[in-house]
Amino acid sequence: MKIYIFLFFALIAPVCAQDFSIKNLDMPIYSQSGVLEQRLKSVSASGSILRPTLKSGVIEFYRAIGSAFVAGATLRFDGATYDHATEIVEGDGRIRFTSEQGDIEGVGFRYDIKTQILTLKSQVIAHFEDAEIVGQTAEAVVRKQSGNQGWTIEEALVFGGVVITDFKRGKLQVDRAESDKAKYLRKHGLIVLSSPVKAWRDGKKCEISGSEDIKIPISQKPASLSE
Repeated sequence: MKIYIFLFFALIAPVCAQDFSIKNLDMPIYSQSGVLEQRLKSVSASGSILRPTLKSGVIEFYRAIGSAFVAGATLRFDGATYDHATEIVEGDGRIRFTSEQGDIEGVGFRYDIKTQILTLKSQVIAHFEDAEIVGQTAEAVVRKQSGNQGWTIEEALVFGGVVITDFKRGKLQVDRAESDKAKYLRKHGLIVLSSPVKAWRDGKKCEISGSEDIKIPISQKPASLSE
């Protein structure tokens, strides 16, 4: 269970049963050991204190560098609501998660602060090391990496009319590939496409036969899937 500090509680506690409005919301989120991990900010918060509406917001993800905590990855949204009971931030507008090792964006989202799972509802575009994935919906797991590498997308499932382009390395020498589902695995340096897979090489369509899923390496030294 996380420890939350609501900087505005002291100001609005007497009227918590009523609607409220506050500018420049800033809510640090700490781990059980008291380490700053995330920070929820928005230009304004209004409505019910238990489920406020947030405007033009960002969740910052912190990493420790020496004795300081530095914001690295960010999750930016146009508008959302925050549910205090479920610890979920969700909205219908555009969302973008940005990190040093990968980005993902879409329209409509749900981010669970407890589980660190980000769900995108439509118009998904994901940019990883050596490929771009486009699809209809997605579910991504955001994790803090070891050392001072910061936060990034550990895994991502992209569904519905998936198109992968911008290959820069790997044995699958195609310009474009299509599937119903793609899974990104950061640890293993892979994108796994569910069969059947359609592909284009030099502008010409070609079928990738076989019933097994297609594994596309996107890093020079992927780990074994057995790890």
